[in-house]
Amino acid sequence: MKHGLVVRVGAYLRQGRGFVVRLLIVLLAGAVGLLYITRTHSEYREELILSYRQGLVQGVDRLAGTLDLMDLSPLSSDSVEREEMRRLFVTPMAESTGYPFILRPNGEILFHFFRSSTSLPAVLMEDMAESANRRGTVAVEMSGLGQGERMIYYAYYPELRCYIGVETDEALLMVGLERTYSYSVLVLLVAMVVLWLLLDYASRWVRLLFDTWRDRLASLSDGEVVERVDLHGHLPLVGIRREFNELVGGLNSVRGFASALQSGDLHAEFTPLGPHDTLGTALLKLRDSMVKNEEEARRRSEQEEIRSWQNAGLAEFSKLLREHSDDIDRLSEAVVRRLVNYLGAAQGGVFVVADGGDGQRHLRLSAAFAYNRKKFLSRDVLFGEGLIGTCAVERELMHLDQIPPGYCDISSGIGNVPPRELLVVPLKTDDDLFGVVEIATLEHFSEAMVEFAQTVGLSIAQTMQLALNAEQTNALIVSEREQRVMMHNKEEELRQTIEELQATQEQIELSVESDRALRRVVDDAVIYVEFSELAMVQRANSQFEIFARALGFDNAHQLRLLEDVRYMAEDDASGASEEKAFRPVWDRVLSGAVQQVVTVWRGEQDERRLMASFVYSVDGDLPVVYMMAQDITSLCGMCTASQAAEEG
Repeated sequence: MKHGLVVRVGAYLRQGRGFVVRLLIVLLAGAVGLLYITRTHSEYREELILSYRQGLVQGVDRLAGTLDLMDLSPLSSDSVEREEMRRLFVTPMAESTGYPFILRPNGEILFHFFRSSTSLPAVLMEDMAESANRRGTVAVEMSGLGQGERMIYYAYYPELRCYIGVETDEALLMVGLERTYSYSVLVLLVAMVVLWLLLDYASRWVRLLFDTWRDRLASLSDGEVVERVDLHGHLPLVGIRREFNELVGGLNSVRGFASALQSGDLHAEFTPLGPHDTLGTALLKLRDSMVKNEEEARRRSEQEEIRSWQNAGLAEFSKLLREHSDDIDRLSEAVVRRLVNYLGAAQGGVFVVADGGDGQRHLRLSAAFAYNRKKFLSRDVLFGEGLIGTCAVERELMHLDQIPPGYCDISSGIGNVPPRELLVVPLKTDDDLFGVVEIATLEHFSEAMVEFAQTVGLSIAQTMQLALNAEQTNALIVSEREQRVMMHNKEEELRQTIEELQATQEQIELSVESDRALRRVVDDAVIYVEFSELAMVQRANSQFEIFARALGFDNAHQLRLLEDVRYMAEDDASGASEEKAFRPVWDRVLSGAVQQVVTVWRGEQDERRLMASFVYSVDGDLPVVYMMAQDITSLCGMCTASQAAEEG
């Protein structure tokens, strides 16, 4: 770019345009300089005025503080105090015009160096009283005193009951500033003349440089290899030759760097010609991209190896868990042995959750690999005790590289040494904790190993959960089988009883026709009902239908045994009978006990009593409760009447 600019400038000079170009450069430089001077002058003027005004406000505050400190009252009539105050107000605060003074609310000026007994207009005092915080600036026309317009900075102090002001003329500040501006413009004109002379001198050497280096640049643009040139000669040529040599060296460096990249050397050194060397920068970006791609490929290869290692381990452990899912202790032993070997660790142990004799849960060492036998083989850990108990409570993986002193040792050929790192993994699911795995190593657990151990821990916990569920299911199956056997035995007993009754009935039927007639009479006189386990009427004889209608029910199926029936029970202390709920009797019947009780049946129309016997049996797959009863309502009424007569 530098040489292109040189060529273009040389072309302009050769075409007779050198004068115009120099003139434009000088005028442009002068315009820029004048713009800069004007802007700087304006900013400095604003800063100067702002600083000047802030200094006056601070001076007024300091003067008020001095009056308060000296306990001087501006409105005092004491001559001594007034003389002291007058000394405070004789010194100007800024330049030769910043004289302070006291301004009473009625507009009277006091203690001014040369304006005492002068008053400000009432309108102006009203504006000052209505200003924010009663502070600010106000322009006052002092033409009557030969001063013209003046600026007053004022502030009201309640403790002094008056204003303190400063009168100043800001126009005096601008005199020196305008003088500085004039000097700056003069210096700018001198600089423009010097710049014109320098450009004229440089244009002559540019013409010479153009003719000398045109051929060399043409060769270079054709892609030829150009040798470095000697740096001896006049000063302008030395500079151009240096730039040319740097360009040649840079192109040779680019050529060598490109060859190194082509051969696969991604660590070759290369420095661009400058911040605008697009070719060199592109080559560096290409090298960085190639390095990044190589690192990315290596990282992907490492990640693929880690994933393959983890997937192979998970498949192996899945097979191991399936083979030993029926027993937790055998599962723990197989898992800890394989996990220690797969992680390249030194020792490990599996602690499973167990219930103690007092009902308190603890961790029991279910299996260990390479543990110190004397210290660990019969170890129980409470929840919250040590690292293992803490892991069980927090249910979070613990990866420690600082092992507590004396925690555990690893036996080796040179003796017992402490482990370098410790990994404590909770065996948990989303719902419960099943144990803790502790693994110690003399090496280092990588992040992939820690992640693998955590994933395997989840699989182990799920397998333990399945094993526990299987044990509970087996226990339920055994219990159910025992209950079925018990029910079958009871069913056989009831069937035998029924068969005996049927045999007896057959004998009675075969005996005498009169006995049959007698049995029919008895059957008509006895109430017979079959109930379900929910105390619902399933089947009943005609006597029970008559009995239900007498109570006010439309049919026997509307009657609810547990709601409409109570039974008579004797009080152990008094021996008297009283009505009680029928639920306990029904529960005893369902448990297999034969019950014979006096029952009280209540309906909407009547109340009756039955001497009833209840027997539980299983008819096929359906349990049935049989009831045979005799209506003793009239008998109970006779007993009640006789007892009442005796008492009378």
